[in-house]
Amino acid sequence: MAVFIFFLTLFLLFLKPFGLKFGTASLIGALLSLVFGTVNLSDVKEIFHLTYEANIAFIALIVISMVLEANGFFKFIAVKFFSHTKNTMTLFIITLVLCAFCSAFFANDGAVLVMTPLLLALLLGSNLSAKTITAFMLASSFMVDGASSAFVISNLTNILTANYFSIGFADFATSMFLPNLLCVITSLILLVLYFKKELSGKFILAPYGRSSVIKDSWLLKFQIYTLILMFGCCFLLNFISVCWILLFFGAVLFTIGAIRKNFSPKTIITNAPWQVIIFSVSIYIVVFGLKNSGSMAFLTQIYAFALSKGEVVGILSVGYMSAFLSSIFNNLPAVMITNLNIETLDNQSLIYANLLGSNLGTKLSPIGSLATLLWLHILNKAGVKISLWEFLKCGFALTFVVLGVSLLAL
Repeated sequence: MAVFIFFLTLFLLFLKPFGLKFGTASLIGALLSLVFGTVNLSDVKEIFHLTYEANIAFIALIVISMVLEANGFFKFIAVKFFSHTKNTMTLFIITLVLCAFCSAFFANDGAVLVMTPLLLALLLGSNLSAKTITAFMLASSFMVDGASSAFVISNLTNILTANYFSIGFADFATSMFLPNLLCVITSLILLVLYFKKELSGKFILAPYGRSSVIKDSWLLKFQIYTLILMFGCCFLLNFISVCWILLFFGAVLFTIGAIRKNFSPKTIITNAPWQVIIFSVSIYIVVFGLKNSGSMAFLTQIYAFALSKGEVVGILSVGYMSAFLSSIFNNLPAVMITNLNIETLDNQSLIYANLLGSNLGTKLSPIGSLATLLWLHILNKAGVKISLWEFLKCGFALTFVVLGVSLLAL
């Protein structure tokens, strides 16, 4: 029954009958899991305990991103980056660097919510062909997830794992610095090579003045100083969970922005991606039913056997298996399933291998990450169609190489 409910949920997520949103589709699966007893209320309580801090951090990061966007913060940065761009290739490289920056500091979901509309506004009004625009959107989506292993706050999977294994912000950043750096560099090189044909020609960006981008100059300075202080606290205050730090500073930025009448609080609250929260909890419940059924217990034996053949073999096995699981389960429940299976192996490198696989394996399936689901939702609203074949072709061509390089850097 647990397996049936899981595949039924995948069917609803992929085909979206009756116009179901992805959060609603996964909620149906979660309710069926409760009705048929594959999970019980004590399981739901455990799931809440495992995920509530990650969800708080996610909401805080999204609110912070939306508040900054309301003041033109990201558009201002983009204009500074793009204003001297001479050709499409240069624009492409700068775009990917900016996506990596936003993903690292504002989480992959926040980066998608900010960068996707910004890029669409920039590209759809240009002389670029549909194929070139598709190249930009696919590459930006790949980089957003690829660069999301930098800090604890860069991905919900990182927050879940750091909380589960009690990994500090600084320790996480130190351990993931080289793998994430190589991931970004390798992704950049491969994406340029993969889309080389679509990136020829000139691109001219209309000049923008500072006043035409930033709504409130004083608020911009306040936001910059607040962000610096927020990241400083994340590094230094290891005795406080990152989610509470993000929630506090998110509340400060939201309150000051509202006082300055920079945005409508109602608009921020109503436009927040609540479907993502519903999805993250509901799909967790569905996959927890698989765990209860014993369907995933074999993973512990696989990982133990691989580790017995050497640490490199163990790291590669966990990383690639996590990528596969993320592509079919979504990376949030997949990363936690692997965490439960590697906990007894007592190997720190396997924890980070799981995260790299979970964060990168999301490009092997449209439901791999919440960021990808948000990205597809924004593209559909803008009338930009990217076929499943184009998505999978790019993901399969790049993911395995980038993941291998990142894993070997652990």
